[in-house]
Amino acid sequence: MRLLVTVVALAALLAGCGGQPDVIEPEPGESPSASTSQATAPELSDQVNEDSDEGAVAAASHWVDLLDYASISGDGAALRDYSRACEPCMDFAESAQDLSEKPDQDVWRIAAASVFRDEVAADVTFELELLGGERSEVTFELTPSPPFEITDLYRVEEGAS
Repeated sequence: MRLLVTVVALAALLAGCGGQPDVIEPEPGESPSASTSQATAPELSDQVNEDSDEGAVAAASHWVDLLDYASISGDGAALRDYSRACEPCMDFAESAQDLSEKPDQDVWRIAAASVFRDEVAADVTFELELLGGERSEVTFELTPSPPFEITDLYRVEEGAS
């Protein structure tokens, strides 16, 4: 229960904004975020170098995969490295690594993704299913073009299942 409270509390610290994003639906039977119940940190996909909405989603999805990996394994090195340009991301990285109770499954599962891009930034918003059944929307602000780098992370709205 403390793990769920920690994950939900961290998400609740973030403030949000909105936009008119393009919605990207996952392929049937697939999740944009693969399960991280593996022994090593997830590998970065070549798709993050594509100048496309899918490339931006791949960059943000990789962060979610690394968060889940760090939460389960206690190894936050890859997440901290990938988060270096994003202060809120670094806060999540430290919290995920320091969980006293390690979950046995992903703490964030991506249910849907939407993208808004302009010359200033690429914003990827994920509708998330959190460990314990809560739902939340989180937006990643990325550099406007590849290679995409996450520069900010904030909560859009709160919801419950």
